[in-house]
Amino acid sequence: MDVAGSKFKRLIEIYGIGKGYPEKSHLPKFCEDFDLNYTQWNTYCRGKQNVGVKIIDILLDIFPNLNLNWFIKDEGDIFTTEEENIMVINETKAEYSKKIEKEDIYEKMNEILLEIKKMSEK
Repeated sequence: MDVAGSKFKRLIEIYGIGKGYPEKSHLPKFCEDFDLNYTQWNTYCRGKQNVGVKIIDILLDIFPNLNLNWFIKDEGDIFTTEEENIMVINETKAEYSKKIEKEDIYEKMNEILLEIKKMSEK
């Protein structure tokens, strides 16, 4: 999945500012704090490497309210509130809503990936 490096930079900047780290050390400190490979995350920040489900999982562990619509599709705000994590199945009847869990997202992403692989084999 192709995600702009500026989104990684913004998330890491938010983390670094929250921790009080100097601006130039946001990425190194982020990688150090979460035992991540600096070189790999630097390529994400530069937009030079595609993002997989494992990286999204790491980001969701670090930023539980990360809005995946913002991260992947550039829609909405960077973070969601708990109320915004509700998916309305029938917009006219809000009682038919479901909270979206990380597992639901991963399952759907894997289904899509399998469909893409099937299509590419034809």
